[in-house]
Amino acid sequence: MASRRRSMRQQLFNRRDALKVLAAIGGAAAASTLLPEKWIQPVVEAGVLPTHAQSTLLCEPPYAIDRCQVYDIYRETFTYLHYVSTAYLKPACAGIPLKFVHEILDENMEILYSFESSVVQETNFRGEVMMIFSTAIGFERVAHWVSVTWKIVKPEYGTSICTATEPIPQ
Repeated sequence: MASRRRSMRQQLFNRRDALKVLAAIGGAAAASTLLPEKWIQPVVEAGVLPTHAQSTLLCEPPYAIDRCQVYDIYRETFTYLHYVSTAYLKPACAGIPLKFVHEILDENMEILYSFESSVVQETNFRGEVMMIFSTAIGFERVAHWVSVTWKIVKPEYGTSICTATEPIPQ
């Protein structure tokens, strides 16, 4: 009885192995009909890239700060204002370091307060950078304007500077 089970097992394994071999041979035969008789150079089809892909192709210096802006987002008290400023780089490229300076100006556009950030902001993949900052306006003279300046840090990337000025809500 035990020898009969052993022979059945060997027969099953042999049948499985035979089926595997047949499947492999059949797959190879089918694949061989798909191959050309003579090898030819591949055909490359060209098309138009989507807009987002076109803007990331030429990520080479020099870069320019296309535009920048500043706007108030929140007034905590009479003396504290919270702002956000953004800058946009062309061509759009990630990892370009920009420096940020914000100034508070009086009605004659004279500087009451100036702060240059020690943190270098790097652009994202869309060429954008953003800074949120707060400022105190409790000065002897009344502050009328907030001004921000973005500049490219490394000269080999370009020398572009962008400044935006907005009135401080009274």
